[in-house]
Formats: sequence, C-alpha cells, structure tokens
Amino acid sequence: MMRFSARAAAAGALLLTAAQAAPARAQTAANGFDLSVRNIMRGPELVGRSPDDVRWSADGRWVYFRWRQPEARDTATHVYRVAVGGGAPEMLPDSVADRVAPASGGGGWTLDRSRRAFERRGDVFVVDRSGAERRITDTPARERGPELSLDGRTVFWMSNNNLFSVPLAGGPLRQLTDLRLDNAPRTNEPTGARGDLRTRQAELFDVVRDRRAERERRE
Repeated sequence: MMRFSARAAAAGALLLTAAQAAPARAQTAANGFDLSVRNIMRGPELVGRSPDDVRWSADGRWVYFRWRQPEARDTATHVYRVAVGGGAPEMLPDSVADRVAPASGGGGWTLDRSRRAFERRGDVFVVDRSGAERRITDTPARERGPELSLDGRTVFWMSNNNLFSVPLAGGPLRQLTDLRLDNAPRTNEPTGARGDLRTRQAELFDVVRDRRAERERRE
C-alpha cells in the first residue's frame, strides 16, 4: 500500500528541485556563469522559483507542483508534473490541470488510502487510487472541507455553514445541521426543541472533528 507520508512528500520536493537544477548546472558549465551584480540581483528571474504546492497523484506515479521557470516572461506560476521515477517536468495547460491535477492538501483520505474526497471550484469530488474521479455535488453554492467517513462509505462537507452528507453507494443527500443567521435569541440559551437541535448539532460537529483527529493520528 502506498504511504503518502511527510517524508515522501519531502522526497518528491527534492526530486523536483534536482530536476530543476540539473539543466541549470549543465548550462552554467557549458556557457560559464557571469557572477556579476546584475546577474546576482536578477534572483528568481534567472534561476526560477522553488516549486510549491507539491502533491501526489492518487496512484502515486506522479508528483504535481506549481512552478515558474527561469527566464519566464510572465510572473504567474503554472502546474507541472514529473514522474516519480524522474524525468523532465511537464507543464500542464490550465484546462488539463483542472481536470487531472490532484487537489491541494493531504486530507480527505480513507484509512486504507483507497479513496479521497476533495473540493474543486466549489464542488465535491471523490477520487480512488487509480485516479478515477466521481463528482458528488454540482451546485451554485460553494462546498468546502469534504471528508470521507472512516469506513469510506459516506462523504461529508460544509456548505453555507451547515454540514451535509451522502452515501457513496447511493442514497439521499442529508442536511445534518440547520444553522441560520437569524437575529440573536432573546434568551442566552435556547430551550425546548430549539435547545435539543443545538445540542444535536454540537454533537455532530464533535463527531466530525474527532474523526479528522483520528485520521491524522493514524497517518
């Protein structure tokens, strides 16, 4: 089973840096480097910027990152990928990067690392280790913070300050909380049915927080 550890991510960053530095060293050796004040002051314009936003593909075969090449005319960074076995970094067009590049961050995985939930442009997706994606939401609202349950059967996310879930095997969308931006209640603490709802909402948030903490400890 592929282990996506912090050490492996650091190794991927070192691999990218080495791939970036190798052509520069070859060019310096062939043409000679003018160690002038002008060249020194050019900084990233001359040697490029260090890769950032480094992440693995779902199948562990590729490392994706954002990078600005040396001597690039524009100041924007672009999405690149490089094979774990080595090779030259390949820049991906934005249209392709949006479709194939994995989401940033390391959360959302099931315990067995077989699936991951992530957010792209405000909608929730689930991807398996082969890279096959499944779209979960397609709404005008912005969904965020998607997480899979420990057994990998349910995906949770936040939208409009409320918690939602849906079974991956099929089933109805459930709104688990109903927090609204109403006027402040007249009493300090809600009572009756409203108090019971507030208690259940707090318990649900505790469950989600505990599951995330448990997942992070196991990773």
